[in-house]
Amino acid sequence: MSDIYQGLVKEQWPQIAELYNQHAAQRPVILLDVNEGELFAYPFDQLAEILDESSRANFGEQYARAVATRQMVLLVRDQKNKQLLTYTLKLEDKDAVE
Repeated sequence: MSDIYQGLVKEQWPQIAELYNQHAAQRPVILLDVNEGELFAYPFDQLAEILDESSRANFGEQYARAVATRQMVLLVRDQKNKQLLTYTLKLEDKDAVE
């Protein structure tokens, strides 16, 4: 991950991992809201509903790969800059963001 959100994700990684682990049995997607500075755990289906059809298909494939390889999906939402980005991150690593 090398973009403008990398530093923020690294900074928030302990909270991201903690929130994921609290809901790990449900395999949530974590949403990092850049503008609000908040983290949320959502079921995959709930977030997929807000996407258009082609984005939903890509998101579904990404989520399925993440679950199959013991990883998590993180969405970074920045409404001010009109960005919605997805990342697949390793769960085992202390510092999953490189």
